[in-house]
Amino acid sequence: MKKKFVTGLLMCAMVGTMLTGCSDNKEVTKVDESTAVIAETTETTESVEKTTETEAVAEDFLSKNDITITPQGSMTMLLTPSQSPDTDDVEEMGAVVSVVTTESDEEGYSDTTATFEVTINTALSYWVTAFDRYTGTSLESNPQSFETNETAVHHDNVCVIDIDGTQYDCGLTVSQEVNGSVVKVTMTAHHPSAYDGVVFQFGKYGVAQNTEAQGVNYSTAFTVDQYPALLDGQYFFTATDK
Repeated sequence: MKKKFVTGLLMCAMVGTMLTGCSDNKEVTKVDESTAVIAETTETTESVEKTTETEAVAEDFLSKNDITITPQGSMTMLLTPSQSPDTDDVEEMGAVVSVVTTESDEEGYSDTTATFEVTINTALSYWVTAFDRYTGTSLESNPQSFETNETAVHHDNVCVIDIDGTQYDCGLTVSQEVNGSVVKVTMTAHHPSAYDGVVFQFGKYGVAQNTEAQGVNYSTAFTVDQYPALLDGQYFFTATDK
């Protein structure tokens, strides 16, 4: 999947980029000074109750790479205040983040949606994507067709996540809206209801991120730790805050 750009207008253009990376056993660059400050919790719609959960693996990708999940709610984020990714400067911006899983119209599938509402007073560059918490596989990588054995449902352009021999087909969509000084970014993962591994990533998009993003190959399966710069200055969210 090629890099996507979504734009809106607010005094000047705002750029959104989506991506992740793949594994070659490089060290993950941990989030530096960009720790979110949680102020309060926002209300979300009722989550769908799953009948089964992804079978636990010995050590998931998050714990292995010391990636901490940021609680949902109102917070202050350090984001890139620029019309184009030509700076490493960050600026505090207020944000409200929610992640909720709801039952899909398609039997046996659910939709996990992350909503990022950022209040800004200047142009904003950001990075948004999603990956699997157990393996680190980017949900944008290796788009392919998938047909389930049980229902014969055929899905195109999905990432098939393999967790200890069990496969889950996951689709990903993203959109942006601008309303006055609020930029709303919405990302939805469509996946089997038995799958609980979606991790959303949102954060700064400066020089380092822009440089490394040019080398991402979306045509093959990859994990996000291949591109350490794209994990730097990021926030990570799940439906459970865990």
